[in-house]
Amino acid sequence: MRIIEGDLAGSQVKINQDNATLEVHSRLMVAKSYRLPQDIDTFEVLSNKSFHSFEQWIIMIVLSLTIIGLLISIPMYFLAKKKQFTVRLKPKHGTPITLEGNKEDWKEFKPYLK
Repeated sequence: MRIIEGDLAGSQVKINQDNATLEVHSRLMVAKSYRLPQDIDTFEVLSNKSFHSFEQWIIMIVLSLTIIGLLISIPMYFLAKKKQFTVRLKPKHGTPITLEGNKEDWKEFKPYLK
């Protein structure tokens, strides 16, 4: 994940599952750290979309022309979706930040949403 608005915009964000903290990395150091969900006042999901890329659509269409390819393209339609989300966090002490992430980040972040 990365910060797109707020303090330290452009910095990478990582969720440490061991102690449930959201760590903001700046220049290979942890600049800020928030305990989840204690230090966060509100979570607001701004966008959450699942989609297929153009290349995936072309591959699925070409595969669906044969019966064996159809058996491959049907599971590909359900399992190969990409995800992009945007979340605004308002910490109890500090300014709000907006995070952007992908499918793997969503799996880590979803349990902390209220």
